[in-house]
Amino acid sequence: MNSKTVKSIKEIATTMALIHNILLENREGAATLDSAKDRVYESSLPCIA
Repeated sequence: MNSKTVKSIKEIATTMALIHNILLENREGAATLDSAKDRVYESSLPCIA
């Protein structure tokens, strides 16, 4: 695999882990869909800045 493929796989894995964590929180009733969206946005801010 070339480095571009490896980078894409890592990005997908990171995204899946984030979604997984949000779903676990949501299942426990700790997060609504809106707060989950906020958390995804907040976690992406360091990438944007």
